[in-house]
Amino acid sequence: MKTTGWRVLLLVMITTVIGMLAGCGNGGGSMATNGTLALADISVTDLSGGKYTVETTATFTPASGTNIAGGPEIAYTATFGSITRTGNVIPQGTTGTAVIGPWEVDQAFEPVIITIVASTGGLSATKKSSIPAIASLSVSPATAAFANTDTAGTSKTITVSGGFSPYTVASATPADISATISGSSVTITKLSASGPTNTSTTVTVTDNRGNQTQIIVGYFK
Repeated sequence: MKTTGWRVLLLVMITTVIGMLAGCGNGGGSMATNGTLALADISVTDLSGGKYTVETTATFTPASGTNIAGGPEIAYTATFGSITRTGNVIPQGTTGTAVIGPWEVDQAFEPVIITIVASTGGLSATKKSSIPAIASLSVSPATAAFANTDTAGTSKTITVSGGFSPYTVASATPADISATISGSSVTITKLSASGPTNTSTTVTVTDNRGNQTQIIVGYFK
């Protein structure tokens, strides 16, 4: 009987200690469960050149009368197409906000779907967005024709679209035809005097990922 009494007492003590530890460990969790968690709309900013920055802000609002300082920790998972980023942030200040990100994400030839999930203490919030697909590199018009009456110094203008800016241009016959670019506008200038021979050359447009397209240039020399 005496041994049984000690066992009962020991069990009561162990149960009490476990309860106390659980209460301490669940301080952030219970605060989170009794509060709210929200994510702002995902900010997607075009940096040009096929790169974007992505970020959002998590806001934890505790239950009335609880203190927000020091927690709770918010876990997040961010996916950009096939890429996944995970981590944790802690709300700061009286507003209980924490920035998730930013990340630099490359544009692709199909839309990049962005999903960010945040969670804490049984609460969860999700936001989705996307980065638009980049169009294939192209030029308009695709040809530039100089007449035999066009003198040296005559120019034509071609517009570049798609691909990943900035672009570069190069003439295959720079002694006869020059090519320069400003933004998306290509200026092709005839340098040689006109003659009886109808010939052609190419101007190659290259984007900053190495994608290329060509402009066919016809002229007389």
